[in-house]
Amino acid sequence: MGKIKKKHPKKRTAAFKEGESKELVEAPHSFIIHRGLPCPYITDLTLDFRKIMEPFTARELKEKKMNRIKDFVAVSSYFHVSHMGIFNKAATQLSFKILRLPRGPTLTFKVHQFTLARDVISLSKKQHVDEDIFKYSPLVIMNNFTGEGKHLKLMTHTFQNMFPAINIIQTDIATIRRCLLFSYNPQNNLIDVRHYSIQVVPVGLTRGVKKLIMGQIPNLAKCEDIADFIMQDNASESEAEADENSQVFLPQTLKTLKRKGNLEENKSAVQLCSCTKSVLASPSSL
Repeated sequence: MGKIKKKHPKKRTAAFKEGESKELVEAPHSFIIHRGLPCPYITDLTLDFRKIMEPFTARELKEKKMNRIKDFVAVSSYFHVSHMGIFNKAATQLSFKILRLPRGPTLTFKVHQFTLARDVISLSKKQHVDEDIFKYSPLVIMNNFTGEGKHLKLMTHTFQNMFPAINIIQTDIATIRRCLLFSYNPQNNLIDVRHYSIQVVPVGLTRGVKKLIMGQIPNLAKCEDIADFIMQDNASESEAEADENSQVFLPQTLKTLKRKGNLEENKSAVQLCSCTKSVLASPSSL
């Protein structure tokens, strides 16, 4: 009998796994796909939800008609996928399922209404489009999920575990660029899901000074001196829009390019800019 050769892992695969950091491996990963009848908006809705789940999601995941859910489940462990979101279009309704891999549970929601990201941006007075905000996971906010009922606890744990936990002491606040709000209405059993980008602007600066800090090239055609440009507007744009309740003293200096001027122990205004929104029905009401 011939000698049985030992199987050796491919060098490229082994090197790839060894190069993964502990933080990357332990973070919740996800697949977001869509099934069911064809719909002109379900593909866009799926892509928008992938944006919400970034950076630990398969953004460029390709789906084919021949693919089955078990095909995605089969490869989920290799990519450290812990959750799968499935939009399913039936004849009468659109549903959204959240699967906890590999053994469940599965939560099913009915989608009552939704607004795509492109529509929210087009209706916004000020359009804040910055792809850098998707390099970090969103801050998850749970509202009105305290109450009796196991379904509330299950939804709370499911929504929170879909994203990496945030250590308040060690977290760099410059990485908190987005927030995801889950707001539960116990009267009609609906969950309002809203995705925001977080804008932080320094308080007490004129528009001219703020433009210079942000690295923008000013238009000095109507100014005889740089002082005219700086002093032409005595009111700060951020102060005109943000109330006192949104103004905070920063514990850290924000060092990113588009957040310059936000210094430690100085007052800044925090603004939320809507990205996407949708309304889901609680599983208890289905």
